[in-house]
Amino acid sequence: MLSKEVIKPVERLTAMAEDALARLSFGVEITAWEVRPIQMQTQVGPLPGWGVVYWTKNPLLGEGPLCQMTVVSEPSIPQEILDAAIQEGCESLRKSRADRLNGSH
Repeated sequence: MLSKEVIKPVERLTAMAEDALARLSFGVEITAWEVRPIQMQTQVGPLPGWGVVYWTKNPLLGEGPLCQMTVVSEPSIPQEILDAAIQEGCESLRKSRADRLNGSH
């Protein structure tokens, strides 16, 4: 019997990630993103998870885009925890862009 509170992780995480990226990606233009199922390696063996993958343009001409992935292991993750993880990922993309512009990539 399915729970009355059953969720579809990709659908739920897609809506949550879109909201988080819209609010938290200031200073970095997200050019593409998606939520995809992933397999995580753990001490007890492989477990399912989800990756929120997002890209931005590389500031250096001729180089490919910069990418970040936020890994989600719990399909019912609270929005606040996902927000914090995506904010950290956006900060990493901002730093990567700045490092490339400063020649320290």
